[in-house]
Parts: sequence; structure tokens; C-alpha cells
Amino acid sequence: MPHFGLMDEAALPCDEAALLRARLHLRGGRRRMDQGKFAAGVAALYDALCSGMRWYLLTTRTESLRGLAAEVDLRSDRDLFLALAQEGVFDTPQEFGRLDTLLDQCLCGLTPSLTADEVMALIERWLTRLGVMPFDETALPPEDPNTY
Repeated sequence: MPHFGLMDEAALPCDEAALLRARLHLRGGRRRMDQGKFAAGVAALYDALCSGMRWYLLTTRTESLRGLAAEVDLRSDRDLFLALAQEGVFDTPQEFGRLDTLLDQCLCGLTPSLTADEVMALIERWLTRLGVMPFDETALPPEDPNTY
């Protein structure tokens, strides 16, 4: 995974760890997509989204979302996405199903239902809505090409 060796999640507060992980996985997912490693790219980008959602929920100042943090199982990516969609953070909750199906297809070696450009557009739109993007990539720890 793109964050291995670049961060110590246990040494950071939960919210900072989630944000850093989201950004590292976005960078790593983009690189993997550019290298033609579609399945690995999708997995990294999926993790970027999930980490970004956790960060958003942990840092939000909205009263309804602060209460939601206690109600939503942060281990369920789908439940978290749908809860954020109900709160108006995402406007197309059905698209998470497309990404989830794509991840399953990649893990099973099946032909993907989305292109790399479509995946990047979805992830970047969602990470922008969450406030994970834009960011200065030079502020991230340097990437180790030996990690993949």
C-alpha cells in the first residue's frame, strides 16, 4: 500500500493519520494508474476515498455529522458513504456501488466496468468535496518506488 514506510499511523492522531493516508493513497493510486496497474490503482484510490471519508467525519464542524460519527460503523465503507450522502456531502450515492463493484471486479480478475479516467474523475470529485483535495504533493513524504 502506498503509505507503508511513509507514515506511522499509530503515532498520529486519528484525523491526521486518515488525511495523510488519503493523500498518500491518492498519489500512489494515480501513479499505479499511469503505470497501467489498473487493479492496484483502483485499490489504492478506494482506500484514499475511505480514508478521506473517515477524516471528514472526524474533523467536521457540522452538528449533524458529529452525531453521525457515533452512529456509523467506520469499518463499513458503504455505510459511511451512504451516511455522508444523506447529509448532502455526496450527491450521487449510487456511484459508490459502481466503485465497489469495480473493486470486486479487479480483485476477481474480471474486465473492469469503468475506465481509468472515469475512476479518477469519481475519486477526485469526491475527495474535493471532502476537502482532501487540492493539496501540495511536495508536502508529502517522498515516494519510494520500491514499495510497489
